Amino acid sequence: MKYPEVQSVKDLGRVNTAAATGAVSDTKKAMAYHKQTVTNTESIVAMLGGSAIQLRTAQSISATVEEDALQQFAISIMDVDSGSVALASIDITSISAVIEKSTGGGAFSAAGLTAITFGKEDGRVFADYQFKDAEWAVGDVYKIVVSGIEATLGGDLAYVPAMIWSNLVVEEGDLRAGVDGIALDLGDFSGQTHLQTLLAVLGIPDTAAKPLYTCVVTDRLDNAAHGLGALKTLLDGIPTTMVGTDDAALATDLATMQGNVTHLELMLTHDAQIFPSLPSLDCVMTAGVGADTFGAWAEIEDNTVGTTLKLSAAFASHDGHISAMGAEYLSENSEIYMVKLAYGDAKTEICNFRIKAGTNYLPITQAPRIQGAHVPAGETVYYQMAAETGESTANVAFRYYLDD
Repeated sequence: MKYPEVQSVKDLGRVNTAAATGAVSDTKKAMAYHKQTVTNTESIVAMLGGSAIQLRTAQSISATVEEDALQQFAISIMDVDSGSVALASIDITSISAVIEKSTGGGAFSAAGLTAITFGKEDGRVFADYQFKDAEWAVGDVYKIVVSGIEATLGGDLAYVPAMIWSNLVVEEGDLRAGVDGIALDLGDFSGQTHLQTLLAVLGIPDTAAKPLYTCVVTDRLDNAAHGLGALKTLLDGIPTTMVGTDDAALATDLATMQGNVTHLELMLTHDAQIFPSLPSLDCVMTAGVGADTFGAWAEIEDNTVGTTLKLSAAFASHDGHISAMGAEYLSENSEIYMVKLAYGDAKTEICNFRIKAGTNYLPITQAPRIQGAHVPAGETVYYQMAAETGESTANVAFRYYLDD
């Protein structure tokens, strides 16, 4: 109900009937004085705010918040007689809600922050706000100021006082994701039928002075009877020479096998060299006189005027292998060439092969691969060549490597 308003306290006691003035007598109406008392009381209540004085409010605590967490901020709005104020009687049309942060003790600012928005329901005004890790960091201080909320109680308008929340951002938002990632990397031990803990998987006994290092190193690897030292003792006890009636022959065979293995390793991995060693140098081989006729054995050398470098010089003090011959130019187009390579006075054969090019030029990728006998140190390297046309020539290059 709406109480009558008065101009000021001095108006209290005034009534508009003469029967209520002066001393009370039989001729005066006692009820007029009662009416005056009630009227004055109602006026006092109206001056104090009417039904609005029934308003009670309370806000949620200013708690610390976690980075990237969702936090609720709420204001309870109550009538001391009837309880929660109905939703329809709460007005947030003119609400002002501002969130700001201070970093490192600096001034508060709303820059870069998601705005906070309050809603309402019976008995309260509230907001659910996420402190996004892209906007907040550990150690920041937040401050929320809310004002402009109104409520109607018994027909009278009441103003909810301004509310302020402020506290620290205290934890990393990606902490949970980090822990989840560690758990994912470690695996779900508890979901297994067996070995359901990391301790069980590692096999660490619950024994005094038995850390993982002791279990693995001292008890296993360094164990006198079963560790690596014991294994080394057994290996050292294996004879380095073969025993029995055929020990000498077996030892010889093993040495041969070891040499072959070493040779295979060298074939697979070696430091390849090129002859001639410079782009400006040429090595020219010439076929015999007449078609299909091999020429005399000739030493392989660089024919560039003024140089005359010999391939044999590469093998002067080391055994070696010729691994390929690339034909860079053929004087006769679309003809077959036959080549033989050998070393020494006896002309011990290294290899022989035939080549042909669709044009005068033969791509190096088509160069014949050579896997013949090695060239002993100090021996001279020779060639013979025949072609469909007598005295045809071939500009060639050799790839070779030395036995270290």
